[in-house]
Amino acid sequence: MNKLLNKIIILLLLSSIGKAQLAVVADNSFNVGVGPDIMVFATRTQTNGNILLYGNFTNFNNKPYFNFARITSNGALDTTFNCGSCLYSAPTNSWGVCNSFALQADGKILIFGKFNSFNNYTCSNLVRLNTNGSVDTTFKTSYGFNEQIYTVAQQSNGKIIVGGFFTKYGNDSCGKICRLNTNGSIDTTFKSRKGFNVLANPSSSVLTLYVGNNDSVFAGGRFDMYASVYKNSVVKLNSNGMIDSTFNYYDPYNTGGHIVNKILPTPDNSLMIIQDNDLTCGGSTSLAKLNRKGARDTVSFTFHSSLFCGAILGFAINKNNGKMIYTTTNNAMPLPFLPFLQLQSNGQTDSLNFKVGSSFMQAPGVNGYARSLSFQTDSSIIAAGVFNMFRGYNSKCVVKLKTQSVTGISELSYNKEKIKVFPNPSNGKIIVETDASSAIITVFDITGRIMTEEKLDIHTELNFDWLSNGTYIYLIKSNGITVKTDRLIINK
Repeated sequence: MNKLLNKIIILLLLSSIGKAQLAVVADNSFNVGVGPDIMVFATRTQTNGNILLYGNFTNFNNKPYFNFARITSNGALDTTFNCGSCLYSAPTNSWGVCNSFALQADGKILIFGKFNSFNNYTCSNLVRLNTNGSVDTTFKTSYGFNEQIYTVAQQSNGKIIVGGFFTKYGNDSCGKICRLNTNGSIDTTFKSRKGFNVLANPSSSVLTLYVGNNDSVFAGGRFDMYASVYKNSVVKLNSNGMIDSTFNYYDPYNTGGHIVNKILPTPDNSLMIIQDNDLTCGGSTSLAKLNRKGARDTVSFTFHSSLFCGAILGFAINKNNGKMIYTTTNNAMPLPFLPFLQLQSNGQTDSLNFKVGSSFMQAPGVNGYARSLSFQTDSSIIAAGVFNMFRGYNSKCVVKLKTQSVTGISELSYNKEKIKVFPNPSNGKIIVETDASSAIITVFDITGRIMTEEKLDIHTELNFDWLSNGTYIYLIKSNGITVKTDRLIINK
């Protein structure tokens, strides 16, 4: 596996040297100021460009904001939005849990999870806010769901599809999915009483919903049956909750522990699903593309999950070109753009057009990460999570990213420290000068084999005259972060 990964590294580096490329940089016109005191979990962009944030923060720009805040398109705190003290859960007398939130077409906000009050308003795991953050008291769920909600989606008539772990809404049975009217009452015309279950394990749940054409409903999660019909992790329902028999999804890797936790549309009218416990990735996360019949598209889309194992944290699809970005917990490979990647619409890594260096950091040498990613209409990116900077640009937990044209891989390195490698070409004897701390240089041949690794000081003289004449690749890391990568030519 290590040899294969090293070969991929060399191919990516060689293909990018000397070519016009797009580096991902922070947009310095976007400034959140002091920002939130703790992490941001999710963001949603409203039609006017304002951005809603959810996290476990208790203040924003040193002002009391509990869990939710809104910023303008340039990052400034929108003080017209404030939802007060937010989530609460009785009888444990503790903070409630928000799993996420969604925007309605009219701009109102649906917040869902496990809680029974919101800013002192009684509600059952689901509440709706007005556009200014106040509770919409016309939407009543006070004696509603008996368990937590993981996902919601709105149909064109304003009705709300709800999915989660619940089995009842008030006195009505609903197996992990139901539909609510616009006032929060249950819509009994949606036929979901039998709902979802798991043959081997009763802990079935709906984790993701997507409303498609004609108000059809795509549901994904952990289940293998719907209404007593075998359906494995993904099912398509007609607008009334009945199974659409024209859609049949089959996962060849499923052995009972498989989970689909995200369904998203693509610009070519297909579906992208994010899967957990995929056996091709040793129990990690992978992507699959489905056509509208539910079949896996293995011709036009190939995702190498065995190369990029690790949990996918943030994921987004660009509606303009079909490209995808994601952050992952995998930072084992010494690639200069992990753990933040862009995929082309065919699933291949877009290493030429998306370079991010060491990306999200909490402090120099301390990795951060983005839990939420979203494309804006101009293809810029809003990223949020646990970080204080992006490629050296200070921005607390939220940052706006854009692409910038550059040439040559050396220019794409996170090169805050001054690094010189000379002479190059060399007869085998080279000098490395760097201000980087705890630096190490690794030299690869063009097959991806590691030839040598050496520790570096401020001024280090290295003797590589034992290497054969030819082209090699060197990679320099400082405190585990890639800071420079380029060719090394040996010509004795």
